[in-house]
Amino acid sequence: MYSLRTPSERASGVAPPIPAPAEPHIRHRYLYEVLLYRTGEDKTPRPVRSAVLDTSSGAIRVLRLDLRAGHVFAMTPQESHRAVQWADEGFISARALLALGESIGFTLRLHTGEIAEWTVRPATFLCLTSTNWRDPQPQLSDAEPDLRTSL
Repeated sequence: MYSLRTPSERASGVAPPIPAPAEPHIRHRYLYEVLLYRTGEDKTPRPVRSAVLDTSSGAIRVLRLDLRAGHVFAMTPQESHRAVQWADEGFISARALLALGESIGFTLRLHTGEIAEWTVRPATFLCLTSTNWRDPQPQLSDAEPDLRTSL
């Protein structure tokens, strides 16, 4: 039979300390993604940007900034007008949909023929944290000077 205890623990009969149980926490966040499709029939998009944001307002703010910054370089005049109009007015209904737990998105065709898609989706994450977790102290070797004491 195999034992997880070290030889000294087996000899002394002392069991190793039991780690504290992890506490689960549910976190509600918003997944923001920008995807680029080469054509309308393309099934595998190229991810351009991805982020997990704390609030729906923060996610919409990032989407609005991306639309305003990107329209100058890559969009046709028609699509540029749509993007600016959504950034000015359309985000209000998007905020309401996110509050209801729905995903939102904005898609347009770039002047190169590619299709850009912005999406914000509500996401729920399960985080496990230990009650007695401590970051390990860095181990300095003899060759490395301790810069903390020289300050």
